[in-house]
Amino acid sequence: HTLSQAFADFFGPDSKWLVLGLTQGLKGFLSFLSAPVIGAVSDSHGRKQFLLLAVGATCLPLPFLLVSNLWWHVLVVALSGVCSVTFSIVFAYVSDVTTEEERSAAFGQVSATFAASLVISPALGSLLKAVYGVQVVFAISTAISLLDVFFIAFFVPEVRVCLCLYVCFCVAKTFS
Repeated sequence: HTLSQAFADFFGPDSKWLVLGLTQGLKGFLSFLSAPVIGAVSDSHGRKQFLLLAVGATCLPLPFLLVSNLWWHVLVVALSGVCSVTFSIVFAYVSDVTTEEERSAAFGQVSATFAASLVISPALGSLLKAVYGVQVVFAISTAISLLDVFFIAFFVPEVRVCLCLYVCFCVAKTFS
């Protein structure tokens, strides 16, 4: 089953796209509201824990596709929008760990990686499903998600930005 077919079976064929659209719309709206807050808090409390939160929240809805009541999936996808602001946190992290000269190239690499994943993942998922079945797709995507969280937890160094020092630096630079 594809997600749209599962939604059609559960919610009815006439409302599957409405439920999918509302779910993704609510997720996007909640991300829109929470991104500035999470970004500001990560400025003072460090990026790593919020990067872990964002990646975990992005991956959290995957297992709920296997639950027979898809309302749980809808709820988890919508609520994951509050924390799944991966793009913002990654760009903030890259900004923190690069020099001004390296920054535009690093932003380009991050953007290219995100874009490539959006193109390659669905195609690869469809191929794996056709050859091995949906359980293999879930197993591989879950393994990659866990590997991602593990990599962030153990290999990505913490970056702490003290906003008050940054403001003091900017004020001092202005008056010097």
